[in-house]
Amino acid sequence: MSTSVPLIVRLLASSVSVAGRAGKIVRDVMSKGELGIVEKAKDDYQTEADRSAQRCIIASLSSQYPKINIIGEEDNPDNEGDVCSDWLTIDADKEVLCLECPSELQGIKEEDIVVWVDPLDGTSEYTQGALMLKRDPWERWKMYLTHPLISIKWYLSLLQSHYGFLEHVTVLIGISVNEKPVAGVIHQPYYKNVGSENKTGRTIWGLQEIGVGGFTPAPPPNSLIITTTRSHSNPVVEKALQVMNASQILRVGGAGFKVLL
Repeated sequence: MSTSVPLIVRLLASSVSVAGRAGKIVRDVMSKGELGIVEKAKDDYQTEADRSAQRCIIASLSSQYPKINIIGEEDNPDNEGDVCSDWLTIDADKEVLCLECPSELQGIKEEDIVVWVDPLDGTSEYTQGALMLKRDPWERWKMYLTHPLISIKWYLSLLQSHYGFLEHVTVLIGISVNEKPVAGVIHQPYYKNVGSENKTGRTIWGLQEIGVGGFTPAPPPNSLIITTTRSHSNPVVEKALQVMNASQILRVGGAGFKVLL
């Protein structure tokens, strides 16, 4: 990668590539069927995909930008240690490398940057999706019986949705400079790809003053549409939704997926 490209553009290009690699890890863990679920706190779960994807992202970016500060959501000693070479990526997205860097970001140093990582946003949707990818109904039922995140109500709703909510799952990388957010990446490992490995999802990026890439923005709707949580609502939230009198309420999982909507 050419060092003549401004640092923030190089870092964003690297983040786009490493997010895609992390997304493949997320799919690989799902394919193996051993999610390795642990409870971090009450109703807060973590899977092997969370842990492995974070190790991939932090190791890959640290190897190229050793002086930046990287903060991952999965703060666990198990994430430390050597990372297999197959997880390391030094690729950079060619489209992003061609971007013109905003003037105020051209002179920054690695020490000015903090990268924030959520390796798997939408863990609940991810684990529920794993249940539905069990083709054998008896295997699905056995997984349900031992699954800490799924009630019978959830199980029945998942049966109706065929493959659960895997499109809600995202890999998130945020970039801040001098405590101000300036760029970010959202990768969807299962975008229009639920139940098949023939495609590799999509990656959307944004850079301050430049705009977004990876998708074609749609014009805003003419009516009020509200996006809210599908699994963490409460009476206060429901009352607020009633007061807003929206024409449509979208209940989805994951902060990243909400942003995309």
